[in-house]
Amino acid sequence: MNQSTPKLFAVSLMLAGVILAGCNRGVGPDLEVKVDQLNAQVADLQQKLATAEKAVESGKGELAQAAAAAEARKRESAEKDRTLGQKDEQIRTLKSEVSGLRKSDGYAFAEISAIQQKGGTANAFERYEKFIIDFPESPLVADARRAIADLKPSVEKEAKWRTSLIDPRREERELLKRFDDGIVTMQELAPLLRRRTSADVVKLLGPPGRSFRNGTEIGYVDKVIDTMTGNKATLVIRFEADRVESLRAGYQGREMKP
Repeated sequence: MNQSTPKLFAVSLMLAGVILAGCNRGVGPDLEVKVDQLNAQVADLQQKLATAEKAVESGKGELAQAAAAAEARKRESAEKDRTLGQKDEQIRTLKSEVSGLRKSDGYAFAEISAIQQKGGTANAFERYEKFIIDFPESPLVADARRAIADLKPSVEKEAKWRTSLIDPRREERELLKRFDDGIVTMQELAPLLRRRTSADVVKLLGPPGRSFRNGTEIGYVDKVIDTMTGNKATLVIRFEADRVESLRAGYQGREMKP
């Protein structure tokens, strides 16, 4: 109940009492003034009561609207949760499908081919080799073997280039080691000996085992493989103006200019 209601009721009782008393004793001027004042208070209180009642009704309406809005939001939230749950399930399904696809030979081969097309020669070469191990029964194994054969020269060239950057003399050391073991060909040695002086040659290959034609030719016994016979032969080096002019596998071998 609004706070103005009991006050209005009390004023009404007072007014009724005053009117009854006036009826018994007669109405005087003071009483009329009193009655008018009380009537004015009653009217004011009635107006306040009406305003308060309107405010209460308005509050009830706003409360009902708020409750309806809250319920709508609750339903909307529940719908969003349901939709998100469906999407999560779809994502899990798609991830599972993608995972299965990535494990297939077709996907793996296509991925390697893309790497090769982008210039990743060495990486593609290694992955083609791994593909053959991972998918030995795949019909794409034959294609992988062909790709490996095509890439091999480039991969070896690139490996030598990288080695030359890291250790420029590694290839030379390996060649000299094979010379010491007598398992190198004259053709392999030729680039290393080109235009070298006799002192350079001795420094590289060590003291010769033979000397011919007044020292213009020197020989290293059983240090090269004769490509014509497959047997070990003496490397004969001929000098002109103290520069390497030609090489022979065996004293009677065919000369080759390095």
